[in-house]
Amino acid sequence: MSIMLKGLILPPLMVLVLLFLSAHLSRVLA
Repeated sequence: MSIMLKGLILPPLMVLVLLFLSAHLSRVLA
């Protein structure tokens, strides 16, 4: 159960983190 829950929660979370990092980097580099 917890493994399935992690499988459902982790991918969107990682996408969110990647979006946040890319936005932060573009703001710093711009």
